[in-house]
Amino acid sequence: MTSISSHRSALLSDKGCVVIDIGNVYTKVGMSGEPAPRFIIPSRTRLKSSGETVNVMETELLQNAPKLNKAMSSFLKDIYLNYLLLNSKDSRVIIVESLISPMTLRNSIAFALFQHLNVSHVVFMPSHLLCTFAIGKLSALVVDIGYKETEVLPIYEGIPIVNAWQAVPFAAEELQRTVRNLILEKCEVTGDPDDVKPASMLRDEVISVEIEDIIVRTCFVRSQDNDATPLDVQYPLYSANSSLLLNGYIRSHSADVMFDPEDASIQSAILEAVLKCPRDCRKKICENLLVVGGGAMLPGFNYRLKQELCSLLEDKDQKYHSKLNISSFKFHTPPGQINCTQWLGGSIFGMLETAVLERAVTREKFAECGRLPDWLSPDPALREELHVVKRGASTPVMTRSSSASKSKPST
Repeated sequence: MTSISSHRSALLSDKGCVVIDIGNVYTKVGMSGEPAPRFIIPSRTRLKSSGETVNVMETELLQNAPKLNKAMSSFLKDIYLNYLLLNSKDSRVIIVESLISPMTLRNSIAFALFQHLNVSHVVFMPSHLLCTFAIGKLSALVVDIGYKETEVLPIYEGIPIVNAWQAVPFAAEELQRTVRNLILEKCEVTGDPDDVKPASMLRDEVISVEIEDIIVRTCFVRSQDNDATPLDVQYPLYSANSSLLLNGYIRSHSADVMFDPEDASIQSAILEAVLKCPRDCRKKICENLLVVGGGAMLPGFNYRLKQELCSLLEDKDQKYHSKLNISSFKFHTPPGQINCTQWLGGSIFGMLETAVLERAVTREKFAECGRLPDWLSPDPALREELHVVKRGASTPVMTRSSSASKSKPST
């Protein structure tokens, strides 16, 4: 068994890249060229010094660089040694990241990979841009509904239109909070036929642990004109040795919070991003709308989003009615699960060896500079690239994705 494992490790370390997508709750890990991540694991690790279990994406942790470095080193070591079973030395790594990831986080990841795991090359790629690789398109309007927020970014001919970037705080976390509050307010729990009590009498951690599974198994997104209430269902709470009588209203109406017109909604963020694009780009990106992320996995989400977009455009009281001459939106259905689209794009990009080497930060350059380039900094010195692109070399992100198979959007 040992010889087989070592042979497999040696084979994979010589070919391809390790692709890592670190999310606020879950991290997706696998090898380039594969259709899906090998593992989806919690973004948590245990610190050896204190025995504390921390989330590597916690806001408080991002403000404590030394503690973040320890946590990230422990987390990435765990990925290599306990999941991938690979020798990290001289391997190539693709990190799928948000376009606005803080430099503290990026430098911490690079430090852990170069100093503790001794990898040879690391490429940081924007998650929205990688989504276009997954569908084989150069232009798309990418809507990433994550855990803490929804980010909208138009991509035109392989170039992110950064000034059109939009974000709203309505995502999976807000949906979970809404469902949890509605359960405590409206639902009942039963152990025996004669033993019925309000859900508010349950321990708080019982609902908190089960809330994600409750949403995935029982909830859906209703259409705009559908006010019918579905049947109530029973959800088993094994930890409490009882069953939750889930109200049908919660099942169908809880996702309405993501389309709330009273605040900055998802549909208004999309139209605002389109409005900030050049006029000649708008039609093309609206015909290639791609919704990704775990928060969009509920059945009926894209249909409701299309209804909300059309309603907002037809509303004469809204500025979009007069300023946007958009007649329709077309949605792409990405291959695989929509919560893994960013990772899949990284897997495809990892197969382009020349592009990886041109865009990678090397171990030697990082040791020499001690930091990653910060393209958002007003200081030109901090924006300098750590890697050198050959003169006359094409920009792979702009040209390589055209070779991928084209997918037809669904109306």
